[in-house]
Amino acid sequence: MGATVSFDLGYGFDASWGKPLPVSGTVRLVCDGRFYYTGGAYGATWASMGLSAVLEIGSVEVLIMSQPTYDWWDEQYRNAGMDVRGAKFIGIKNPMNYQFAYRDVAKASFIVDTPGPTPAKIAVLQHQRLPRPFYPRDTEIPDLQIPVVVNR
Repeated sequence: MGATVSFDLGYGFDASWGKPLPVSGTVRLVCDGRFYYTGGAYGATWASMGLSAVLEIGSVEVLIMSQPTYDWWDEQYRNAGMDVRGAKFIGIKNPMNYQFAYRDVAKASFIVDTPGPTPAKIAVLQHQRLPRPFYPRDTEIPDLQIPVVVNR
């Protein structure tokens, strides 16, 4: 900890979607990556992001983990001594739960449509066996008759 390091970051599991980003910064923390899920599908269970570190690049803190994990809330950040409530921006790679998890913290959210196997816009996926029409892939869909179920 405290060392200044330079290396290429990102795309360690699948370089077919892009190139690593060269970074330089100061190592603020190194940890074993174990954390406890406080909610969501894995609530009340322990998990690990593997050997992890917090890298300070100017005023930006980056949590770097050696194993991927599921983001529910800020469990991974808290484990690494980071406080999302004090952050100006939070970058997460969770296309679903971020709205629920960060609703009390975020003043706004921005969807970044980056290349990868799970794009933000599913209309760009080249489905081979998708029954058509399918929204949002198809913009024009004929009126559908949807049965309404009333619970009594």
